[in-house]
Amino acid sequence: MYDVAVVGAGPGGSTAAYTLAKAGLSVALIDKATFPRQKACGGGLPQRVFTHKGLPDFRSALEASSSSLIFECCDTGDRAYMPHTGPIVWQVRRFVLDKVIFDCAVEAGAEPMLSTNVRTWDYEDGGVVLRTADKKEIRAKTVVGAGGARDLVSKVVRKREGLPDDWGRTEAHAATRIEPEVGEDVVEEYFGKERAIWIHFNPKGVRGYGWVFPKKSTLNIGVAEFVITDYDPDLHGVTRDYIHLLEKENLIPPGLDKVKIDGAYLPIGGPLAKTFTDRCVLVGDSAGFPSALTGEGMWYAIESGRCAGEALSACIAKGDVSKSALALYEQTWKASFGRELYTHLKWTKTFYRIPKRIVRMAARDKPLVNRAIRTLTGESARSKNDRYIRTKVAVNALRYAFRKTPTDVKLPGHPAPAEPLI
Repeated sequence: MYDVAVVGAGPGGSTAAYTLAKAGLSVALIDKATFPRQKACGGGLPQRVFTHKGLPDFRSALEASSSSLIFECCDTGDRAYMPHTGPIVWQVRRFVLDKVIFDCAVEAGAEPMLSTNVRTWDYEDGGVVLRTADKKEIRAKTVVGAGGARDLVSKVVRKREGLPDDWGRTEAHAATRIEPEVGEDVVEEYFGKERAIWIHFNPKGVRGYGWVFPKKSTLNIGVAEFVITDYDPDLHGVTRDYIHLLEKENLIPPGLDKVKIDGAYLPIGGPLAKTFTDRCVLVGDSAGFPSALTGEGMWYAIESGRCAGEALSACIAKGDVSKSALALYEQTWKASFGRELYTHLKWTKTFYRIPKRIVRMAARDKPLVNRAIRTLTGESARSKNDRYIRTKVAVNALRYAFRKTPTDVKLPGHPAPAEPLI
């Protein structure tokens, strides 16, 4: 019997397995896929990931960094250029990052079980038993659910805790993207050595944003919806239109509209009301940890994996893995990033209702932008800045509502004038 069975070997699950194995526990790290494997994702890690100790060393997966952001409002063509003195986001490709963290967990002592499809799990003989598609059984004292938005483990937690058996219509939103290879020279030609990230708000009426994340030699381009309305967009079609817009604005080379689009569901309705039960905790997307405001989920997955590993290690050492003991896990993740996720959830609807004001404010209030970026990167404590940022956004959303952004700002690359995408 293993001390812990981790179901799902993405960044959250592998980080949990790494933390547990480093603590000397026996860990089964299970995934239905083989590694490396591709995953639909933007692939941006915030700089603040380096402010946390005890994480796997995944620096070899970091391809490049982006040190500036550019916002554009698709309704009005307003643009805001926000350079920073250091990295804001580190660019990764998921098939590389996931393999690196997975390898760290295995090197720490976790036992890999790939191509292993867990179909059911239940409580039995003072532990848990997981049954696979090929009729095998895996027994453990505890289990970590890390299988993403449709996680099998979370379904049992939901049932035991009286929660809905799946995400509601407004809780899991779609995202689509492409990630073509274009060459390192092309990336620098269009986005500069700073590899500026472009964000286009509300393309084709979608309450969300389109993005371009320039990596070392590839471009990650996509669209995500964050607020469900009566408008039911065809996100694949919107993504094609968005790619055409980027071509018109000379932000990408021509011909990328032929690249195959893939996608995923983002559980961005906020964290589950319970992320633990007897002998079980949930991490990452399975627990509802992606940001409702930005869709960013990798850092929260990695950090929740660390929290889960430390909490389970402590509880197993005491010989108590009951629900009351594992409440320690929820206390830990809430102390780390809970307030942040709940704040994002609160602001989402307002944020995507006033993108013009957000962009105009970002173009003119440089101190606010600088403080927001420093908070995002972990250079400045969030607790010191939250109230300042909320107050300034509320005031400036009115102050700059009718003042168009400057048009004489030099942007990286050679972008053409903004085009509407309504």
